[in-house]
Amino acid sequence: MASQEPQIKLIELTDAELATRQIGSHSLQKCLEALHRDGIVVLKNAVNPSHLDKLNKRMVDEAKSLYERTETHRNFGKGTGNIQQEPVCSAEYIFEDIIANPFATSVIESMIGPHPTMRFYSANTAFKATERQPVHIDVDFDMPRMPFAFCVNVNLVDTSPKNGATEFPNNLPPNTRRLPMTRDHLPIAPQANLDIEEFHIPARDGHPICIRSYKTSDQKDLPLLIYLHGGGFVTGSLETDHGSCRVLAANLPLLVLNVEYRLAPENKFPVGFEDCFDVVRWAAKEGSSHFPINLRKGFLLGGTSAGANFTAGIAHLAVEEGLSPSLTGLLFLAGSFCHPDARPAKYLHRILSVDEVNDAPGLTRKSIDYFSAKYGAPPEDKRLSPLLFDSHANLAQKVAFFVCGWDPRRDEALLLEQLLKEEGIDTKFK
Repeated sequence: MASQEPQIKLIELTDAELATRQIGSHSLQKCLEALHRDGIVVLKNAVNPSHLDKLNKRMVDEAKSLYERTETHRNFGKGTGNIQQEPVCSAEYIFEDIIANPFATSVIESMIGPHPTMRFYSANTAFKATERQPVHIDVDFDMPRMPFAFCVNVNLVDTSPKNGATEFPNNLPPNTRRLPMTRDHLPIAPQANLDIEEFHIPARDGHPICIRSYKTSDQKDLPLLIYLHGGGFVTGSLETDHGSCRVLAANLPLLVLNVEYRLAPENKFPVGFEDCFDVVRWAAKEGSSHFPINLRKGFLLGGTSAGANFTAGIAHLAVEEGLSPSLTGLLFLAGSFCHPDARPAKYLHRILSVDEVNDAPGLTRKSIDYFSAKYGAPPEDKRLSPLLFDSHANLAQKVAFFVCGWDPRRDEALLLEQLLKEEGIDTKFK
């Protein structure tokens, strides 16, 4: 998947735009395209550098004093070097191009409507760090699934690792392709000879679970793959692996169902898990009456990361409840199978990567703990930690593992693969 590394869109305002304090239509279009595509855009010269320098000079001494105080709040621990420092509110340090930048305001108005109001004004200061902050969400309240607010960040110094900026994902090899993960739900773009449709099935509490189906036109009697996206239980959507589902359905005699399960923290454990299990049960009972599938030819369940975690838990419970037809295949892509705090004593010497791999791109032990807290599952719950099930027999006829060496969850996958093989299950891993 290596290709030209995508870059954040940088917009340099023209002299005419700066003179009139109005963003032109061409710059505005570029900003809107970037926000819709990437969720971020940078206006390089929208703020007067003298204003930035004056405010920075005022804040530096105060920041050093704050940093020395033990009571100063440190975001995600002392090692991150990031402290909470409120912005200066004295009149001589209030600059319109920082507080209410006219160019940013025009972009935001074009995204969400006229007359936006500033609701929150705050600041962080980054000192030299020995640890990284985990990937995190700054606002944990229930949110509508549409853009209704935007964050405007004004950096007082150059944004670079030297000055405390952290790239994400970090430590990636050169030219690695980065794909954003969001909660977006986008219109379906048609593809020749591929039928892609959306429908809903009711969850146990009546919530309509959105499903996107993929199959080659005019094919019948197909095996079924139910696919569960990743995202640490808190993000991701049908779009996360929409491209992969297209490729699978277009190149294999297979019908794919892509599941939009509910996410934490709005819907804590076990809501997302139960949504996915309800889809599996629906497919076993009613799927053949809605789609040209033959579950005897193949009833597969799989997912990536959190989706792989769901897959393992569901597969065990499906055996316990006697799901019929039973699952014939499982697909685990970079999965997690046991919370670090619930590792059985007999496997402690086998599950070491979660403690040893602290520099993986985007995922560390801190990140794992952060996502786990948002999800809210007890570490010892077998639906979160399926390695704790007493038996791993009869989960499926065949199981495929895709394991990343540079992944804190690596050893869990290697262990589960061995345990399934010992039960006589045909396993493969890459």
